[in-house]
Amino acid sequence: MIELHRSLYMAAALLLTVCSCEVIETTRWNLLPSNNLEMTLIPDATSLTSCGLSCSQRDGCGRFCFKANFRVCYVTGGVPSSTCIPSDTSYTCYKTGNCPVDEGYLLTDAHCIKLYQTPLDYTSARDVCTSDGGHLYHFKSVALDLPPLVALMDHNALTSPSDTIYFYTGLWMGGDDLTTEGTYIWSDGTLVPTTTGLFSPGEPNNFFGVEDCIELYGPTSRLNDNHCLAQKMYICQIDM
Repeated sequence: MIELHRSLYMAAALLLTVCSCEVIETTRWNLLPSNNLEMTLIPDATSLTSCGLSCSQRDGCGRFCFKANFRVCYVTGGVPSSTCIPSDTSYTCYKTGNCPVDEGYLLTDAHCIKLYQTPLDYTSARDVCTSDGGHLYHFKSVALDLPPLVALMDHNALTSPSDTIYFYTGLWMGGDDLTTEGTYIWSDGTLVPTTTGLFSPGEPNNFFGVEDCIELYGPTSRLNDNHCLAQKMYICQIDM
């Protein structure tokens, strides 16, 4: 997993430090007006991603506010030490919704996600995510969906040599062409484009005619089709 972590980190290094309007206005976090809630300053949370992460790791945190121009982060929960001023429109505030962080999920960069490290086949992994109230991860955009994976790997501290095997076996994602051969569909019914750079070069190739399920392939940090019965770690995602 060292190499998977490195590949993801290198591909997303610049993206992690940029909080664009496109990211902020996604519906996975609920955008709120700032208000008079008692909140705590988190000095080392200097990006929207790290601010959301600080909230997800803090007992009782249901809301956080970030001031982009000064890189200032406030969160609820714990013992409050400051206030998010309502008249200061440069703060953007969010509520964390129903991300079950107490069940091992991580709320990061507008994504509620969990890494399951016990390998399963595609269908079994999908069923676990469904039982959690979610789905296998949707890797629809490199810009929006790669940085959360880097944060998730960091969160799970997957840096030891014993994890390296999973770099080669990949991670199950939530898409397949089981309904119509050659037409890949995410579990929400949207089409998985195969010519926009989401897939590794030369993929999907339906090798030996048996590859119908999508994984994230470590060396390229892009998608690949693989045999659905292969045993892989997987990432579940709960829509916010």
